[in-house]
Amino acid sequence: MENTKASNSNGSRRGLGVDLKGINRTWSKRTGTLFVYAWHGAGAPQIGKYKGKNRAEAERAEREDSAGLAGRYSDAVGSSVPHLRVFAGVIARYREWMLKHSDLADSTKELRSIYLDEINEVFGECTTREMQAQGIRGIIKGWLRSMEHSPGKREACQGTLSTVYTWAVDEEIMHRSPMKGIAHQKQASNRAHMIWSVDQVELVAQTCPEALQRAIWLLWHTGLRTVDLCKLNWNHIHWDKRLIIKRCQKNSVDAYIPITDDLEILLRQCPKVSTHVVTNTLGQPYKNEKSFQKTLLKKIRKAGISDLTLHDLRGTRATHVFASGVSDADAEKIMGWASGRGGKMRGTYGDPDTLGIAAANRLRAKG
Repeated sequence: MENTKASNSNGSRRGLGVDLKGINRTWSKRTGTLFVYAWHGAGAPQIGKYKGKNRAEAERAEREDSAGLAGRYSDAVGSSVPHLRVFAGVIARYREWMLKHSDLADSTKELRSIYLDEINEVFGECTTREMQAQGIRGIIKGWLRSMEHSPGKREACQGTLSTVYTWAVDEEIMHRSPMKGIAHQKQASNRAHMIWSVDQVELVAQTCPEALQRAIWLLWHTGLRTVDLCKLNWNHIHWDKRLIIKRCQKNSVDAYIPITDDLEILLRQCPKVSTHVVTNTLGQPYKNEKSFQKTLLKKIRKAGISDLTLHDLRGTRATHVFASGVSDADAEKIMGWASGRGGKMRGTYGDPDTLGIAAANRLRAKG
């Protein structure tokens, strides 16, 4: 029997040839041949065959043929879209279908793309077979549990992954979805009592470089969602009207945010090194909301704050808006909520104690 040693390698190990994800190398000691396949599994096309007195010599021959190997790999699996044998390929094809053929709103497509990126980062290199095999369900549940402190994100990731599976089964790319029956995390009816104090914001800011300090204070003063703050441009700042007018990505509603004296000071401190108001320490805009959230969330946890979320900054701002005595309709305009949602949002975000004290103070001021 031929003495072979198979290795399902992604090409990232030292000493091997080009770094191509999913490549499978099989060394035959009997024939002194290194066989290279485009992926692991039945039907994988052979894209390289290298002779040597030993494996090291065959691998040197492979490295010398790196350009040719890369070309044949590209022809086998496609240079722009991953092959369907890996889950990244399934995600890529679902994304293409979603953008071209689904009737989702553009804002929803953009949001879903963020969560597709999140899923791809975690599961993209798994094979499609592995994503259906026994045991994957437990892995997915563990991943979802890791987001227990971000229930909104967990819900969105779970729903998006389930949608990808359902689409793939319908398209006969996959034969089953392990998502069925995975319980959704129960969320509290509201987080109105989860209020960021000035001291807590300052505590986090002390752990941050200047660029992030400005970002967290902008979240505090504006109440913008993180995705909208990341896309806040200087042309959204209307100094003459003392307003920030920003269309919210979630619902395509404009938020009319008053520029207070403190907010103006903060905005004036932001360097105009980009069309974006919020930039990283290198003066570059964040690639996406996800990288911005991860960076800032690490600082929040480093500061020892474990019970508050980034979205609670928006809830805190909403409480302050309601505490100022504005109507539900006016709050809708300031926060960028859809018409008629102000009353519900008052119940969701308005901290009862804060609103009660503010109402009493307003009455006392009137004599």
